[in-house]
Amino acid sequence: FGRLCELKDCSSLTGRVIEQRIPYRGTRYPEVNRRIERLINKPGLDTFPDYGDVLRAVEKAATRHSLGLPRQQLQLLAQDAFRDVGVRLQERRHLDLIYNFGCHLTDDYRPGVDPALSDPTLARRLRENRTLAMNRLDEVISKYAMMQDKTE
Repeated sequence: FGRLCELKDCSSLTGRVIEQRIPYRGTRYPEVNRRIERLINKPGLDTFPDYGDVLRAVEKAATRHSLGLPRQQLQLLAQDAFRDVGVRLQERRHLDLIYNFGCHLTDDYRPGVDPALSDPTLARRLRENRTLAMNRLDEVISKYAMMQDKTE
């Protein structure tokens, strides 16, 4: 596709959500924000930075701009940024999936009657399952972030 666009002298961008830049303003240091923004907006669809990448970006920005932050504060800054970046990239991928996922069998589907609206037991159960799923996802993310932190 890229070669075809090159031959036709047109842009290869399709306008998908996943191609949009994510502005990052998660820390109070604009130098660190710029470095993290550059990291998360790297070309390529499969660039999901790990904690080490974010920590290196924070450390590089801190040394280059002489921020004078202690190692522990850099690590806390990187952990917060890693969580924030993960949530934002996950949201972007989820939106991309919603906008681009389709099937001819569901083209005629019209969201009408939601069974959870008429059944309070079902609605409660769905809310409980969502809360449980989010808690378990947070546990898994924390577990692997700690494992990765220990290896470095």
